[in-house]
Amino acid sequence: MKKFLLSTFVFAVMAFAASAQTQKGTMLLGGGAGFSSSDGTTTWNISPSLGTFVKDNFAMGAFLGISDNGGGSVTNLGAYLKPYFGKQENGKMFAKAMLGSMDSEFTWGGSLGYAAFLNKSVALEFGANYDKMGDMPGVFGLGVGFQIHFKK
Repeated sequence: MKKFLLSTFVFAVMAFAASAQTQKGTMLLGGGAGFSSSDGTTTWNISPSLGTFVKDNFAMGAFLGISDNGGGSVTNLGAYLKPYFGKQENGKMFAKAMLGSMDSEFTWGGSLGYAAFLNKSVALEFGANYDKMGDMPGVFGLGVGFQIHFKK
């Protein structure tokens, strides 16, 4: 039954997919959620973001990350650069580089992933990421995001 539902979902996504909205002037509103585990500690995070495509297939924007590892939450405010690759109409690979500040510590990170366009305005994003804060060890994680593309 699970295979049938998954196959039906994949077919529906492919059938209703339209052109990816990654052209200059398109605005992005969305964010992501993810988790990572390091030294036995699991950290959950959410990260709303706002951006714009400054040229075709290249977005810039800002994000607010909120993380909780069970011992309290922290916030991370920063900026990102996000190039998209490929000419597919129903999805594109992307890379994302981020710089920010969390509790007066410099943060940076990056991710690689795939944006699956459900229609011409909505994409689900799946990716793997690496995040580093100050002198602390960096952590690898997995995440899923949701983006709405608003064309002017």
